[in-house]
Amino acid sequence: MASIWASSLPDGLTYVAEESGMAAAEQPSALAGSPLAGYGVFLVENPWLSVAIAGAVGCGVTFGLACVVGRVARRRRVAA
Repeated sequence: MASIWASSLPDGLTYVAEESGMAAAEQPSALAGSPLAGYGVFLVENPWLSVAIAGAVGCGVTFGLACVVGRVARRRRVAA
């Protein structure tokens, strides 16, 4: 949830891309139209709430994937 206090300034990679002219060749991502694109939820009008929901969903998905990978790894180790 700390993303609501994140800096609006570009990160190092974005800065270098803008300064070197590479940003002009930028193309939209294949996932640009996804529900969580741009670190927000497209159906929520409140920017703070939109970022908070997107962060919570991202944390939940990451935790879920980590649990699945952990269970698969544990089963392989026990079976071996």
